[in-house]
Amino acid sequence: MFTLRKLFLDPLRTALILIDLHNDLLSEGGFYYREGWPISGLRSILPGLAGLRRSLPEQLRVVYTARSYDPNGGDASSYRRVIIPPHLQTLEGITADGLSLLAGSWGAEIVDELRPLPGDPLVACKGLDAFFGSDLEQILNGWDVNTVVLGGVITELAVESTARSAFERGFEVLILSDGTASWEPERHFNSLRNLEFGFGMVVESSQLLRMLPSGRKDPDRRG
Repeated sequence: MFTLRKLFLDPLRTALILIDLHNDLLSEGGFYYREGWPISGLRSILPGLAGLRRSLPEQLRVVYTARSYDPNGGDASSYRRVIIPPHLQTLEGITADGLSLLAGSWGAEIVDELRPLPGDPLVACKGLDAFFGSDLEQILNGWDVNTVVLGGVITELAVESTARSAFERGFEVLILSDGTASWEPERHFNSLRNLEFGFGMVVESSQLLRMLPSGRKDPDRRG
């Protein structure tokens, strides 16, 4: 499907960014599950991402990005717009049932299957681009990271927005084809095609591991 050129990564200068792995998006009982959106495709990436974490070299950093909004919706982007497609209103979490990703709620927490481990930063975001208005770039620069690997949801929304922003900020970008997902497979595939055309390299988790030196994380750090 995708052309992969030979590449070797320095784990000390590479970071895995896990995007929007919220209960509201991925869990039964979460906002989108209650609203009737299919979550099985989103959940299908969780075992693979968890396995990838366990297989990464110990030196490779992992950072989580997470969106959350005030209960009154004042800091949700949809409330600041005049022209917004109807489907995007739902994707932003605005329905008769209220808002998703409410600050301090279970829905805004990271799913149990991939909770941050000790030492993993959890970067608070207010938009689909995880760099915008957050500390993400500062954290990566502090680690002297030059390459980011992106996993999470939703491919054509937060993942693609973050990938494009990372590219424009000078980072080398890899996107996990089996570690990202959308509600609609066609949108997922089209987003990956767009990203590989102009912004980064799309790889499977197994291909990523072959780009890295052998070595495993400390089992105690995995919890």
